[in-house]
Amino acid sequence: MTDLHHRALSSHELDYTLGALAMHIEPLVEIKKLISYGSGDNKIIFKSSSADLDPDRIVTADGIPILFPASDEKTVYTISGGRLIFNHDLLKSAFYLLSGYQEFSQPDLRDQWGRFPYRHSIQYRLGCIHKPLVNYYFEWIIKGLLEYADQLKIDIRRRSPLGKITLHLTHDVDSVRYFSARRTLYRIAQTVGLRPADMKRKFIVGNVLTAICNYLKITNKKNPYWTFDLIRNVERYFGFTSTWFFLPKVGGVFDADYDFEDDDIRQVITRLEQQDFEIGLHGPIGTIRDGSRLKAMLATLRRTAPKASNNIRQHFLSADSVDTLRQMSQAGFECDCSLGFSEHEGFRFGYCHPFRPFDPETGQAMDIWEIPLQVMDVTLLMHRKLNSDEVFESIGRIADECRLFGGVFSLLWHNSTFDEKAVPGVSRLFEDVYLFLSQYSPISLTTNEIIQKMNRYSPSVSDDRRKPLF
Repeated sequence: MTDLHHRALSSHELDYTLGALAMHIEPLVEIKKLISYGSGDNKIIFKSSSADLDPDRIVTADGIPILFPASDEKTVYTISGGRLIFNHDLLKSAFYLLSGYQEFSQPDLRDQWGRFPYRHSIQYRLGCIHKPLVNYYFEWIIKGLLEYADQLKIDIRRRSPLGKITLHLTHDVDSVRYFSARRTLYRIAQTVGLRPADMKRKFIVGNVLTAICNYLKITNKKNPYWTFDLIRNVERYFGFTSTWFFLPKVGGVFDADYDFEDDDIRQVITRLEQQDFEIGLHGPIGTIRDGSRLKAMLATLRRTAPKASNNIRQHFLSADSVDTLRQMSQAGFECDCSLGFSEHEGFRFGYCHPFRPFDPETGQAMDIWEIPLQVMDVTLLMHRKLNSDEVFESIGRIADECRLFGGVFSLLWHNSTFDEKAVPGVSRLFEDVYLFLSQYSPISLTTNEIIQKMNRYSPSVSDDRRKPLF
């Protein structure tokens, strides 16, 4: 595809963006007949921009940056002369974020895990990672259409895929053997400076000594990674549910320290399935472009977890927004949950709803859903090193946006993030985060339940469907 920076949207790109908008308003088929993009004499005019993305030229409306301004107008839309005119290229601005264009147009900007780094994103440059910009663009379009509806003589209605804020709680099971030989050797390497330390040296030395004593059966310390009951009990207390992604053991340094068929793992998975938690595959490092291996690994997982879903998240969030998802789709996976920034919480694709990713080769939406990840424990506590007040402030900003738009708040909390020596007070923090989220009166759904709702979603009519959100 040609460089989007120097042109307006193509017909395929326009259709993709309007298709996403159709999840929020109807009847879009009738509305599209009245739309002109760039030029034309239809009733609804979307001004287009063929300019480059220039952070110095970006305009704001209600504090929200519009990536591709198309006029000097201060208002987002005007109704004049019997026409509804959107004064800036909201559609191109939405496409730029939702399609992942800023990522696949810069393939050389990848970290060691194949991820697009936060520091190269437009959200980083504008300081707007906590705002789902695409939702705001769509809401402005919807408000304009609703205001103009009487002149169109069309009964325009809002759509709400999920109805209200929905919690998507997930757990990646990377490691369960805190005192394993592999981990003990890694701790020893940390003590001599061969590996970066994640806690004070005296605690690392203590962990090594404890592991050796446990191995020699001198002591029997509690394993802080074996937290399945703790997490399940907290979630059941709040009436929440969750999805658990289990990582295959394939011999790599960063692979699991357990096998699916280990007796204790088999028992855990059985209990989770009996209690209606969802089991999914956690794709290991090295499978970022290997859908056939992922498909085979899911088949292996299903020997232990017969109810395992066709949903997946990549280990280390190591996924490419085009190649990896295309491979997943071809392998038969229904939903991916990998696409969030590891370095910073927020809205990587500017959107707080599940969506079908864009394939730049076909110019169409892929046959797979993406539930973008917004918040990860490792991001908050390890990468950003936030204190508890800062954790709640950041989570609250994101959850407020999800509540405003009736979107999905997606949280990843590892079973292995309960080491009190590494993060003092982390167990209490986990419970308090759930308590905090419960105050939003959310729906809590597994990955599969969210996708089922998206697949069978049909328009609903409510008395307040014409009421603006803000």
